[in-house]
Amino acid sequence: MLRSMCMISVNGKLINRLINLCTRNDLIITCKNKTENSCDFIISSHDKDLFCEYITKLNMDYSVMKEYGICTWLKKYKTRLWIPFCLFFLLFSIWMFSKYVWNITIYGTNQYTAEQIKQYVMDEYVAIGTKKSEIDCSALEDALREHYDEIAWISCELSGTMLKIDVLETIPQNYNQASKSPSNLIASKDCIVSNIITTNGYQMVEQGMEVKKGDILITGVVPIYNEYDELIETNYTYASGEIYGIVSYDYSDCFALQSYEKTYTEEKRSYGIDLGNIQINLPSKKYTNSDVTTEYKQLKIGNSFYLPVKLRTKIQKLYTTEALVLNEEEAMEKARKKLYYHISQMQKKGVEILENNVKIQISDGQCIATGTILVKEYICILVPIDNTLQGE
Repeated sequence: MLRSMCMISVNGKLINRLINLCTRNDLIITCKNKTENSCDFIISSHDKDLFCEYITKLNMDYSVMKEYGICTWLKKYKTRLWIPFCLFFLLFSIWMFSKYVWNITIYGTNQYTAEQIKQYVMDEYVAIGTKKSEIDCSALEDALREHYDEIAWISCELSGTMLKIDVLETIPQNYNQASKSPSNLIASKDCIVSNIITTNGYQMVEQGMEVKKGDILITGVVPIYNEYDELIETNYTYASGEIYGIVSYDYSDCFALQSYEKTYTEEKRSYGIDLGNIQINLPSKKYTNSDVTTEYKQLKIGNSFYLPVKLRTKIQKLYTTEALVLNEEEAMEKARKKLYYHISQMQKKGVEILENNVKIQISDGQCIATGTILVKEYICILVPIDNTLQGE
């Protein structure tokens, strides 16, 4: 209740006369617990003084029992008004922050790093602080597929104040869920078709054919011809099947035979706060012969409502160096271990390694590993057929 009210207990023999006096002067009152010689009156705080004047004229006793209402509360706690104002400002700020993207998170990367994709998105399409209403997730997905050839599938989604980007560099065999709506199966990357089994739809390619990323492998657009090979009808159905392709991946690695091994001795930390583009740094000392890394802890509410406030920790790891020289045999072994680790990561995604054409050689004080890895993998993605094309 915005209007302040008060309750006044009145004792005396002229209760009815007091009520009549208030009524004649348009004084709004509410009576409670009325007896012959007493009554509790509820009246506006604005009319309190006039009402008490009437009571005094009638030689009656009264006592103010309580006062309540927003205005009374503000008057009582006027020294604490900064608390509700700060609360209101906080809620208003959160509401304003909810209209923008303050975090971009990448999931599922392997060949490309999450930071690499995130930096590209921030530089070319969605900078931190972009209005959510200005972001077209479908257009962003198309742009990322076109820019990153090795990414087979991309999904962009706005959640809270976070832009979430899921990527798949290799399509799992059970990825395409059964769908009864009209759809096509398209190639996720450039390859040579190794095996194809069509269970529904119209097959567009054969085993041994070379296809490009985005080519239709099985279509849900099924033409119906008469006995004279004339098109009489086009049916739209869902495409389903299993298609594997032979894909060639480039591999490249290079490192020097002579390097310096670091021995870390101690760690120094300094702290700061980022408020949007404003950086606040606490005093710190810079050290030579140190590796510097920065860790960020972004404040958030729940799982996906990020705020434009980051707690920054700068870590300086002090080290001493010692020269380390590998002989050719040690360098070759190190390069082979890195190659086998890369292959094992590919196999974890369910691909079958067909050929390893990577050559390792020593040249000009460097160990160089280059070549291709030939694999067999599941290559199709389910894509809905545009509704506007159906019926044409």
